[in-house]
Amino acid sequence: MYVAAERGDKRELGRMLQLVLGCAVNCDEQHEYIRRIMNMEEAVQHDVMKAIQEVSYVYEPSSCFFP
Repeated sequence: MYVAAERGDKRELGRMLQLVLGCAVNCDEQHEYIRRIMNMEEAVQHDVMKAIQEVSYVYEPSSCFFP
């Protein structure tokens, strides 16, 4: 994590953010995180939703990454 930040690797930082968002909306406290997302500006909500969908697709059991 720190290496991506130190190097300023935007792709890696974005991926890390996606993973954190994916965890947030799937944890026991998901309702609180979703509520906070819903209080953001609509454009930000859209970007957050897109990021969550992208990471959710990759880690679904039916995706090509899991035989």
